[in-house]
Amino acid sequence: MNDVNLSKLQGILEYEFKDITLLETATLHSSYIKEHGSEKSSNERLEFLGDSCLGLVIAEILYRKNIANEGLMTQLKANIVCEDSLAKLARRLKLGVFLRMSKGQLNINGKNNSSMLADFVESIIGAIYLDGGFFEAKKFISRVFHSLIDAAIEGKLFSDYKSKLQEYYQKRGENIPTYRLLKKTGMDHNPSFEIGVYSWDGRCLAVAKATTKKEAEKQAAKKALGNISTEVNEDDI
Repeated sequence: MNDVNLSKLQGILEYEFKDITLLETATLHSSYIKEHGSEKSSNERLEFLGDSCLGLVIAEILYRKNIANEGLMTQLKANIVCEDSLAKLARRLKLGVFLRMSKGQLNINGKNNSSMLADFVESIIGAIYLDGGFFEAKKFISRVFHSLIDAAIEGKLFSDYKSKLQEYYQKRGENIPTYRLLKKTGMDHNPSFEIGVYSWDGRCLAVAKATTKKEAEKQAAKKALGNISTEVNEDDI
């Protein structure tokens, strides 16, 4: 497990771990564990913890900035903590080089995979939370997410397509769209998910493929919004 320079990673994070094994676990993708038959745990549980911690901290930061209303706060939070934002942050900090994964994932450029990078960021947050408590996790999030938070508030961050599509139908007094898994293909280390998004009355609004369900849903929502914008005024979306 010495193929990753944890000291260098700590320097990038500007946080020194008391229990370095927590950071080590954060670097372990599940594919690495399966390939090497390691008795160590993957970073999935840390990812779960970090996701919850991140959501709470971002919510508090937005609250203290006196954002106009709950609806806007919800939209801003979704944009800040979404996969694209987390992956953008990971690339800015060059975290991908520290993520350990299987040879199969490496061969398909897994270290630049948005979903894996986003999960890695959440895992790191979970590790910091367990090592130093909520205060240290909050301090880390406040520092590294500062520019993303400002960009979101200034309207410079990309939209959360799923939320935008949902808002469009809610404004029309209709039930929100649903997402269905239409097909899963490929090997476990390189899957492809085909997702369809459907209106309340069963109409297929769009279909998209991606390597994760989350990304396929996002792309389907983006396509659906594009289809809608050709039929209605864009200000209505």
